Amino acid sequence: MRLKAFKINQLVKYHFTKYNFVASKSYSTVAEKDITEILRKNFPNAKNLVVEDISGGCGAMYHIYVESIDLKGLSIIKQHQAVTNALKEQIKSFHGVRIQTKIPGD
Repeated sequence: MRLKAFKINQLVKYHFTKYNFVASKSYSTVAEKDITEILRKNFPNAKNLVVEDISGGCGAMYHIYVESIDLKGLSIIKQHQAVTNALKEQIKSFHGVRIQTKIPGD
């Protein structure tokens, strides 16, 4: 299953089903917006960026998708570390985080 991402200027809520990806436009939580802004600053060339609170709204667990040329030349581990480092202060309050990264065109 591939994750479909949305243009950075479209804030969307989405969820996974076993067989497909379902998306609906809606406004994100304040925390999702804050995390998105931090990631935008750290990955200025991001083509797609999605942040979702997957803990039911309490802010304990997030799924983060970053598609950016800024990650080119980095291994998957280094890409994920770059995302983690960008959110160093915020991650302290997370219970968990799922990170997915992609380089445009790959």
